[in-house]
Amino acid sequence: MIVNEISQGPTANQEWAELVVVGGTSGCETVDLRGWIIDDNNGDFNSCGLGLGAISGSGIAPGHIRFANVPYWSAIPVGTIILIYDNTWTSAPGLNTDYCDFLITFPMDGTVQSTYFEATVDRPTTPAGGNCTTTRTCPNGVGSATLGDPTYIPSNYLTTPSFGSISGIMGLANIGDAFQVRTPTGAYYHGLSYGITDPNPSSPCPGAPFGNSITGGPDGLHVSNIGGGDRGYAFLNTTDDNYRAVGNYSVVLPASSQTPGLQITVQMLPGFGQ
Repeated sequence: MIVNEISQGPTANQEWAELVVVGGTSGCETVDLRGWIIDDNNGDFNSCGLGLGAISGSGIAPGHIRFANVPYWSAIPVGTIILIYDNTWTSAPGLNTDYCDFLITFPMDGTVQSTYFEATVDRPTTPAGGNCTTTRTCPNGVGSATLGDPTYIPSNYLTTPSFGSISGIMGLANIGDAFQVRTPTGAYYHGLSYGITDPNPSSPCPGAPFGNSITGGPDGLHVSNIGGGDRGYAFLNTTDDNYRAVGNYSVVLPASSQTPGLQITVQMLPGFGQ
């Protein structure tokens, strides 16, 4: 499952994320998404690299959302678009769980979350601040991109989440943030970032809020140095089918003209994601 497009919607705090199930060669495969995690930055996307540097204030929101361990998620067809969006966005398409047309949509309200998703408000915890020369230990630090990170996963999730919108768990910051997908082991799988770059490249951690860069994480997928207000960041397949190549992602303006969940393009072809 990869990040196809993210946006804050027509106004701030109307976040949505468009995910795509990838893999296979025949177009008939399915993927078990039970336990997969979606999250915002939480420190993976910063100028000091995984596990290093001062990141306090740089796109950090406590907690994350996990796909529930329910039969529904056990066999999602490759090519399916999963649209997850803030339930305050009243013009969004509404709940649709029928993936026969390779599109499912989920407004993040209490009913949807208690049925299809779980949430935590305390993992991963915000790492302690430091500087670019100081190694710090954090739950999504060095090694999590390939080895899995069990400390990313709490012992208990909220099966009936008390929050009413995706912003309460992973709100995207205007100045710069990221959206990521992790496997059930806590291992980083895919993500992209946007926004701020360091105002002083010779001193990459000046210590001010948002002072350090939001970069591209393990993939290097930093789509734009421009902040997130009234715009989106999307895989437009401008070069090839590689969803780990930053050249295939673009800024989409304005956010009010976007059509989340309706951009079924070349990336839906069998073999995408190989």
